[in-house]
Amino acid sequence: MKVKPGETNSVIAIVLAGGAALFWGLATVVIDIGSRVNIAGSMLMSMMPQILFTFVVVAVVHRSWGGLTRRSIAPIAGAGVALALGNLAFFTAANEGNLGVVSVLGSLDPIVVALLALIFLKEKMARSDQVALLIVIVGSCLVAV
Repeated sequence: MKVKPGETNSVIAIVLAGGAALFWGLATVVIDIGSRVNIAGSMLMSMMPQILFTFVVVAVVHRSWGGLTRRSIAPIAGAGVALALGNLAFFTAANEGNLGVVSVLGSLDPIVVALLALIFLKEKMARSDQVALLIVIVGSCLVAV
């Protein structure tokens, strides 16, 4: 289906989002199995293909390293450290607890992003967004219990 500039194709977006959910779910189950043997090894092996793929895509598509400057390296490295710590926490939690509950709680990162954006970026939320955020937080707590 051809899409005109400025329009979106929700069917393709829904199919791709479903595929993402399927593959992330599969990866989570496989990582849980691996983390029962070796958490550090599972982290390394699960991230390596993603890192290599990203390097290849950036190098091939942009024929550069995406315009990185010295000034941008520290925040990007900080983000990498945060991602690594998040993965370590997730893999350890999956190893120690119920994978279903850990996955639900681990998928709350958009909620955390919204809260951090409110605090640090001073972004505003409409009343309906605030209510939705509260409902999701309460619902997630109920799932965890």
